[in-house]
Amino acid sequence: RMCQFCTSDSEDAKLSAPSFFSIKNLLYDCMFLLLAKILFSIVKPKAVFVFGQYRMTTMAALMPIFAASKIGLSVSYVNGSSARALFFGLLGFPEIICIMFKDADDVLPYGFLQKSAKKYFLVLTGAVDIPYGIEVFASEKELAEPFVPLVKSLKSGDGLIVLDDDVTFRDLKDGALGKVHTFGFHSDGDVYVSNTSLLTDEKFLDQGKGVMAVLNAKINTQKQSLPLWLYNVAGRSHLYGVAAASATALMFGMNLLEIAEALKEYRPPRGYLRILKGRKDVTILDDSADATLFSMLEAIETLDNFSSKTRIAVIGDLTGVAKPEAAMRNIAVQAIKRCDIL
Repeated sequence: RMCQFCTSDSEDAKLSAPSFFSIKNLLYDCMFLLLAKILFSIVKPKAVFVFGQYRMTTMAALMPIFAASKIGLSVSYVNGSSARALFFGLLGFPEIICIMFKDADDVLPYGFLQKSAKKYFLVLTGAVDIPYGIEVFASEKELAEPFVPLVKSLKSGDGLIVLDDDVTFRDLKDGALGKVHTFGFHSDGDVYVSNTSLLTDEKFLDQGKGVMAVLNAKINTQKQSLPLWLYNVAGRSHLYGVAAASATALMFGMNLLEIAEALKEYRPPRGYLRILKGRKDVTILDDSADATLFSMLEAIETLDNFSSKTRIAVIGDLTGVAKPEAAMRNIAVQAIKRCDIL
């Protein structure tokens, strides 16, 4: 379980024998994990585990929401790939610790968090990129199976926040002991997003303050709807993250009005369809992190919302798909339709 802490993305590192530095780092991580375990048993905060495709935008949305909470919560935000980060996150003696994981297996070294937490909240944002233009779909069952033990570990006082638009993940809520909230774009969800539009007309913006675009939508529960304003972002990935974070905040006793107001301070993670002001009146749509087929198609289509004499698409590699050449050909065809320079 501990070997994952000294893995490297470099192919050379994977092929080489264990070095002194990797062993040293492994020992450091073992030490920090042990210290974190001891500290966690003392602090005993509530734990929020965030998994899946939209974990980054969910964590980014949780930050302003919890900061605006009238409950006066102290919160630490941690990337689950680092035992050191977990230890230092606990040093602040937070009431809530939010930990972000990519896969279900990443949580194995942190099993003590589930057992010792005062309350445990599991946020599942799906395992694949949502097919662009599709509201409800079903991912492969094999992708959801690793999360079954985590759902079964929930106790009656815990919470499950799960993507409603993916039928495969939605089915995980059946039999869960804790309280369940679903989220997404489908109107059956406990929290769902609707009426989305990207405003780029200058009369809606304050370009003097660097506001290049506003993503407008409605955030809804089954009883209430409120307008949502997100600045300098585009794309559904942010709205999925916002919906997941809002469903989580409702479990902590916050109301939708407080959540919608706090989300005006939402700032997107770097590289996730973030809109930036460049030099010489250039507007940049930065979608350089974790690019997928659907996110690239959405980014290219987003260009249509901007009135410009020249549109340029800068496209890098696409990985993690079964047929990358076919996917890149599809992206290139769409880019040529909408762009002056590719």
